[in-house]
Amino acid sequence: MRKIYYLFLTMLFGMVGMTVNAQEAKSMKVIFNVDNPDNITINVDGVAQPLVQGDNEITLNAPYGYYNSVYVNATDGNFITKATKDGANQLYNPYNTSWSFYPSDSDADKIIFIETIAGTDARTASCTVTVDDASKVRVQRNGTYTTVDLQNGENTVSYIPGYETMLMISPATYGTTLYKATLNGEDLVYSNGYSANLNSEGGDKIDILANFPEGLTYNIKLTYVDIEKAKGVVTGVTVDGTAIDTFNDAEGFDVPAGKAVAISFDNQNYKINGVTVNGKSENVYSSYSFTPTADTEINIDAHKYGTVKATLDIDNKDNVTVYKGYSYNNDIIAVENGKNDIELSENNAVITIKANSGCFITSVTYGETTLSNQSEYIIKPVTDGMVISVVSGAIVRDKSFTLNIDDITAAQYGFTLTRASDRSNVEGLVTGKNTVAFAESETHYQLGAYGAPVFGVFNRGVMINPNYQGSSSVEFDVEDGDVINAYVKELPATYNVKFELGEDIYSYQFNEVSASFVGASAQWMNMGYTAMDGFKFQIFIKPMDGLNIKVKAGETPVVANEEGVFIVPVYEATTISITKSTGTGINSINTENADNSFYTLQGVKVRGKLNKGLYIKNGKKVLVNE
Repeated sequence: MRKIYYLFLTMLFGMVGMTVNAQEAKSMKVIFNVDNPDNITINVDGVAQPLVQGDNEITLNAPYGYYNSVYVNATDGNFITKATKDGANQLYNPYNTSWSFYPSDSDADKIIFIETIAGTDARTASCTVTVDDASKVRVQRNGTYTTVDLQNGENTVSYIPGYETMLMISPATYGTTLYKATLNGEDLVYSNGYSANLNSEGGDKIDILANFPEGLTYNIKLTYVDIEKAKGVVTGVTVDGTAIDTFNDAEGFDVPAGKAVAISFDNQNYKINGVTVNGKSENVYSSYSFTPTADTEINIDAHKYGTVKATLDIDNKDNVTVYKGYSYNNDIIAVENGKNDIELSENNAVITIKANSGCFITSVTYGETTLSNQSEYIIKPVTDGMVISVVSGAIVRDKSFTLNIDDITAAQYGFTLTRASDRSNVEGLVTGKNTVAFAESETHYQLGAYGAPVFGVFNRGVMINPNYQGSSSVEFDVEDGDVINAYVKELPATYNVKFELGEDIYSYQFNEVSASFVGASAQWMNMGYTAMDGFKFQIFIKPMDGLNIKVKAGETPVVANEEGVFIVPVYEATTISITKSTGTGINSINTENADNSFYTLQGVKVRGKLNKGLYIKNGKKVLVNE
């Protein structure tokens, strides 16, 4: 069956492909009304379009099921100010260098108005920027984020008043530093670059010195909050890659201006509490690099990692495994029943406690904290003197169900039965009969068969729907004595049962829809079910109070019992129909079926000899004594 299914899919996809190829490419027209074609370009899927002033009719051709990409770009130095479609401007900023448009079918024959402005018309203010080495400097206008083309010496830089009134000045090469920048004679503050705020009228003067003066040096001094505790935390210092051996000298060391300083730290054996550079706190992990622009003091607060001692109190060592750090590191701590002294590095003061297979952890308590209902217990950080108490137990698996597997080897990528309670797998499964013991807390399972030619799982003969269509796994609940049949090589013969609900009958109107031995719900009325051939059971249907119904199994009427429950025996393909009744209860059903036949209280027609007991005949109860 699986091969036929795959063949069907292959044919289906082939037909889809033929349909797509048979379809002509989608074609539609969009009009771009352009105020000045010199200010923009329009590309459709990378192909430049010829433009004129006014309307430009552009034909868009796209493969069936796809759409074009239209890119509107301002030419060098110019801006797009508006892109209006359906009366609404599609742009958020007043000055833009590009706009992307992805038309859909609804855009056919629409007019899109593109308004532009020449950069020379927009940039009516200017400032003077003088630079000693333009190759080392990068200047951007804020707002449009356009880069200024600089030459050595004096440059006139135009900008848009009120919009580009900040110049961002930074080194052209990442990791380097500029010597100095001033705005109208005042030093700008360096922070990964300089920011020069311009006035809207223009006339500002900016001087940028990229090169440091020859012979200029800066003193770099390393200081410590506690030199004895921190001795060894700095493992090396280099200046432009050359090692400095005197970095811990009290007078410090001199660095030529423009040279980069790199400091390495030992963060494996030392805890770095904080580092300040000329009083400003810096985030330091294993290294710190900078190019000094002044004498610099680096103050370091660090100490060597110590040990943390704690007590782990375990009620039963056989129930748990304790890991140093996280469980995936598999660094197991050997423990005994009762109190265990544990010692951890301050650098990794973490333990993880997990229940062993077949066991559980009731609680883990330390200080005022009590943890429960976790797959693993991570204690972080463990502090000096902490007492950690573990209460655990062994799972008593006093119930069982049977799992029959037709051929476990057919699941070539794996066959698994997983307990939902702790995500552990049931081990030792084989082809044929498997008895699976479980506890009261382990009633929900997931069964997966991967790479199998077929997949069908039945609980007491009724198929369990997979998690989703095409899934190779199912989830189900079990009761003591259940029989689960898993078919991964060849599916068994089955029959289907479906429900037909009459007018104004809905599944939510039923208090009970259940079946003997298997879980069921009102959803069965919407979905029906599949059962294995030869499997017999009963469906119980109980409507809400006040809902009078007639029930038939095929053409055979079913009578409600004294509790108002319709019991339908099924053992073959059956359609159960439920319609409204004008009468009430059992009598209304039986009156319609006044054929002198005898029915059991469960609605089953008696075709042979009558035994002693109570029966329904022509809508009335009849007692048979002989």
